Amino acid sequence: MDVKATYNVTDFITRKKQNMTQVFTTILIMGIVISVSLTAIIINHIIRERKTKKLLVDFYGLAAQFKFYISKQEALGKRMIALDNNSNRLIFFTVTPDGREGYLVNLDEVSSSAVKRVYVLGKSDDKYRANMEPYVKVIALRLNYKSGSTPLVLTFYEKGTDSGYKRRALEAKANEWQSLVSNRLTTEIRVKDRRTIFEKKPLLN
Repeated sequence: MDVKATYNVTDFITRKKQNMTQVFTTILIMGIVISVSLTAIIINHIIRERKTKKLLVDFYGLAAQFKFYISKQEALGKRMIALDNNSNRLIFFTVTPDGREGYLVNLDEVSSSAVKRVYVLGKSDDKYRANMEPYVKVIALRLNYKSGSTPLVLTFYEKGTDSGYKRRALEAKANEWQSLVSNRLTTEIRVKDRRTIFEKKPLLN
């Protein structure tokens, strides 16, 4: 066999082996990346499920403590809201970095409700303000009392705490509950006021 031909065949085989090695290496790396990603997703899902179960357990325990019979409930991320048709009461519960907080509201004492939105600009530098679009920082349900007490604000969405992808869904829930609450309001004034279950939340102006 010609020496040159032998060299070409050997070079071809060597290049082929190198290419196959690169392909196998690439496939191996992709497999590892996919495996790690799937593992992270599964772990994250398990953590979310445990947190959700803990939230529900605490919420149901709280409802039972106040003899609150749940007619309708809604999970709002780290928050829960529910209605008791029999007693015309609303309960709102949330988990915060500092613990937990919630409210038990007698809707007979509420005069009106509205969805409150707080907007902020993306940058603090004044020279950018003229050309900037504001974004939603907070979406909340505001309850106004017949007695003239300070309105109660129940947060449904808060930037930094909730994912931006969930903003529209949580805003829709806020509108839904505002409509539900408004349909249950009465004109009769009762003596009782709202009962704070845990620490009072900062109110929006």
